[in-house]
Amino acid sequence: MKTKLLKLTCGLALLGATVAAQADSTIDFNVSLVNGNDALVTWVFGGDWTTTGAISQGYQDYPFQFNNFSMAPTGLFNVDNVVLSAPLSNAGTVTDTTTGAGVSITYLNMISMGMVQPGGPYTVNEQVNFNLDGAGLSSSSGDVIRYTPGTVNSVEFANAFSEFNAGVYSGTDPLFTTPIDITITVEPTPTPEPSTLALSVLGGLGLLWQFRRRK
Repeated sequence: MKTKLLKLTCGLALLGATVAAQADSTIDFNVSLVNGNDALVTWVFGGDWTTTGAISQGYQDYPFQFNNFSMAPTGLFNVDNVVLSAPLSNAGTVTDTTTGAGVSITYLNMISMGMVQPGGPYTVNEQVNFNLDGAGLSSSSGDVIRYTPGTVNSVEFANAFSEFNAGVYSGTDPLFTTPIDITITVEPTPTPEPSTLALSVLGGLGLLWQFRRRK
């Protein structure tokens, strides 16, 4: 009985390790309203990921090179042409755990571009991506990549919240063996509480009464 229990425990432990090893890494964004119409964008990374194979060209294999994490959502913006781009400082680093090489995250871009394809219809392409410093990170096949948080995990875009559509947008960066699941949650515009609305109305009536009294 003890032997069977030990085998079962070991089996469950191995299964748990396998599931953990296969778990997708994630980048979760949240967009909320602050300061009138500003958009506060925050993010959280979760899990490591594995690079794909080296790029083979002729007789030579080149290391896998990447300089951003990218997702192409649909319907994130309610206007066709939006370019929200912000430089980032102390936003964390991306490190190849095999070689020890690491680079910083330097930009967040949230873009919507309307264009006419050659011989085709008008289309709107949306993209959300983090840019890495310089040429990015060069890794060999199967290397494990790890994100180390910095002191900054948010950025504020002035007067931009009304350009977003509320909702949840999901996608996957296809460049990695271990998928990076990217989710963007845009919070709905807050509605004023009834008591706050009533006070605003009373305040407006009070100002109107004072104005008429002065006349």
